Amino acid sequence: MTFNIPNEIYQDIFKYIDENDLKTFYSSMTVNKIWCLNIIPYLWKNPFKLLSNSYKILTLLFSYLDNERRDYLLIRDEKFENLLFDYPSFIKQLDLANLYAIIEQWIYENKDNRPKLKENYFINNELSYNFNFRIYLEKGYIPDIKEQEIYAFFDAIFDILMNKCEKIEKISMDDANLEHSNRICETFFKTILSNNKAKRWLINCERLKFGNNWFKKELILFLINISLNLKSIHIDLSQIFITNSKLQILTKLIKLQRNLQEFHINLGSELDLLLNSLSNLTNTLKYISISYGHINLNTNILFLSKCSQLEELTLNKLDLTNCIYLLSRIKLPKLKRFHIIESSIDGYNYDRDTMFLFIRNNGNNLTDLSLFICLYRYSSDCLQTIIDYCPKLVRLAIRISKKEEISLLFNIMKYCKSLKYLYIPYDDYNESIVLITSYLNEFAKNIPPTLISLDLTKWVFSLDILNNFLENFENPVSKFKFNCNSFDKEDIQNVIKNFAIRKFLIIKRCSIEIVYMKFFHKSYYKCIIEWI
Repeated sequence: MTFNIPNEIYQDIFKYIDENDLKTFYSSMTVNKIWCLNIIPYLWKNPFKLLSNSYKILTLLFSYLDNERRDYLLIRDEKFENLLFDYPSFIKQLDLANLYAIIEQWIYENKDNRPKLKENYFINNELSYNFNFRIYLEKGYIPDIKEQEIYAFFDAIFDILMNKCEKIEKISMDDANLEHSNRICETFFKTILSNNKAKRWLINCERLKFGNNWFKKELILFLINISLNLKSIHIDLSQIFITNSKLQILTKLIKLQRNLQEFHINLGSELDLLLNSLSNLTNTLKYISISYGHINLNTNILFLSKCSQLEELTLNKLDLTNCIYLLSRIKLPKLKRFHIIESSIDGYNYDRDTMFLFIRNNGNNLTDLSLFICLYRYSSDCLQTIIDYCPKLVRLAIRISKKEEISLLFNIMKYCKSLKYLYIPYDDYNESIVLITSYLNEFAKNIPPTLISLDLTKWVFSLDILNNFLENFENPVSKFKFNCNSFDKEDIQNVIKNFAIRKFLIIKRCSIEIVYMKFFHKSYYKCIIEWI
C-alpha cells in the first residue's frame, strides 16, 4: 500500500534540521524524489554561509547569467544547462558580508583559470549594468582591480537575486572584518537599489541585522521607505563612531515599524534616543536585548513597564547607575526569560538589591534566568528571592566565583522543582576559572532528579576532586560539562568510564580537549560528557 504524505508534513519535519547540518540535508536528499523535492528549499533558504566550500555555489548561480554578462565577467566555467530546480527562487536570507567574502574566495580559488585583468578593466569597459564604475573617476578614488572585480560579481549576483527571488525575509550586514565592509561604498548600494525590482524584492523583509562598517546609510534609507513590517531589528555599532545623523536615521526606521517583535541593540554609547524610539512599539515587542552603553534619562528605562507582551529581556554590560532603582517599578506579566550580564550597578546595597526586587515582581512566569554578576556585592539572602518567587524556573545560569558562594545554590536545587538546566559556565565577561575544592560533595548530593544538563566550566577540578564529586553524584544528568587539571587525559577517561559502569550508563559522547591559558602559562582539560 502506498501512502501519499502531503508535502506540508515533510516541510514541518525538515524545518527542525539545523541549517548548518549539511550532512543531514544531503543524506535526506538521497532517500527518494519526494524527499529531495522537499529538502532543496531548506538547503537553499540561506546559502551564503561561511563554510569551507560555500564559494562553489556561485558557479551554479552564474549559470543564470546570459552569455554577454558572463563574457563581461570573464567567466570561463562551463554553464550548467537544464537545471532541475530554480535554485535562487528558494533563497530567503541574504548575508551581504558573507556574500562579499564568498565572492572573494571564489575568485581566489579560480585564479588559475581566470585571465589576468587589465588595469581598470571594469571602469573602462563599454558595458555597464546596475553599478557604474565610472562614478569613481568623479570622486577621485579608483579601487584596485581586485575590488572592481568583486564589485562586478556582487552586482551580477544582486541581479540574479532580484530577478529570481520572490522575497527576502532576512538581510544581514554584519562582519568583524572591517576591511571588507569599508570597501563597499555608499554609492554602490544607492545605485543598485535604484532598480525598481529591489522594492518588490525587499518589501516583505521581516528581519534586519547590521553592524559596524556595514551600516550603509543608503540601504537604511531605502528600507525606511518600504519596510514598515520588520519583525526583528538587530543593530551592532559598538566598533565604530556613530554620528548623530546616522542615529537619527536609525530612530526613524524604528519609529516607522508597525509590528516589531525583536529588538537587539549594541551601541557602546548613549542609548536614550534609540530607547525612546521604541515607545510606540510597546504592544508588539516580545524580545529586547540591550548591550553596552549607558542610559542617562530615567524615563527611558520605564518604557519597559509598558511592554505588556515582553517575554525576554537581556541587559548586557550596561551602565545602570542612574536608573537601577527604577527596576522595582517595572512589572512584565509575560516575562519568561531575564538575563543580566556584567552591568554596572553602583551605589548602596539597596540600589543593587533593586534588581532582585525586579525578579520578585516578575518571577511568577520566569523559566530562564541568567545572573552573570558579582554575588558578593549583594545581600546574603538575595538568592532566596529565586526560591520564593520563581516557581517555574527551568534554566538557571549564574556566576559562582568563590567557593563560599556554592552553598547559596543548595536551596535553589532543593526547592526549584522544575529546574532542568543549571549552568555555572566559563564566560567571556570574566575569563578566569576557579579551582574548587570545598562544598562539592554536598553540591553533588543536592543535584535534583529533574536536572538533565549541568555546566560547571567556571570551575576546575583536580582528578581526585572529580572522582569524589562523581562518587556523590546520586542523580546523573544527561549532559555534564566541566574542567579538570589532570596531567593525563586517559586518567579522566578512566574516571568517566568507571562512573558509567557503576551507574549502568552508556556513554554517548566523551569530548576531552586541552585548553591553554596563555596569560597564566597553564593548561587544563575541557570535558563534555553525555550519558544515556
